[in-house]
Amino acid sequence: SVYTGLGGLRVTLPLGNFGPYVEGGVGYGHVGGPFGYSSGGLALRAGAGFIMFFSPSFALGVSVTYDTILDTPYKSWGIAPLILLAF
Repeated sequence: SVYTGLGGLRVTLPLGNFGPYVEGGVGYGHVGGPFGYSSGGLALRAGAGFIMFFSPSFALGVSVTYDTILDTPYKSWGIAPLILLAF
């Protein structure tokens, strides 16, 4: 099992209705595994993506992130859709 708590920052460059961005995060992470393995350390996240606004209340995008917890074997890539609905 993996648990993380991160504080993050995202910087977006608005280009009309298109918004590419980069993001990063720092915090604490903990990894537990078989045979009583348990380790924690500094958790880091780096990512990038974009969001496309079709109206002020609807947007779609894609996000790619890389997460790691230092001094543990945990490393992961994530790819996720973004959906924005504002009311």
